[in-house]
Amino acid sequence: MRLNITIDDDQAAAVAERATEAHCTRVEWIRRAVSAALDTGLYRIGTLDVPAPVPAPCGDVQNIDDLHTQIDGLRAAIDTLKGENLMLEQDRTEALLRVSEGEKEIAILNRLLTEKRDEVSWLRGQVALLNDKLTPPALPERAGHRWWKFWKK
Repeated sequence: MRLNITIDDDQAAAVAERATEAHCTRVEWIRRAVSAALDTGLYRIGTLDVPAPVPAPCGDVQNIDDLHTQIDGLRAAIDTLKGENLMLEQDRTEALLRVSEGEKEIAILNRLLTEKRDEVSWLRGQVALLNDKLTPPALPERAGHRWWKFWKK
């Protein structure tokens, strides 16, 4: 969690000085100071006269070889991740090409579907015209005779 605090300039200078002595950043020194104060319980809210303990140094300077080993391991991990990132980027490029091809195919199929719809509509119109030609003309009805019986007299 991030916190914002306001401290006096003198206190900020003292924190910077102690962080430099401990070979760590000011943020790390403040984090350790808060942890130490909470762990020991010496510093309580409202009891400003009780000083909190000074945090331990941020790291052992004697373990430089261990740090170099860790750095080499991290560099190897970074190289591995770069290789994986390159493979993922290639996969992404291939996927984008497939999507592009799919979009083109969809556009072609939509165009064909529209053409077929137009063709069906035209055919329906032609069928309607043929139906109009096949319907017998309206004849006046005589009593007892229906127009579909016009061949009988």
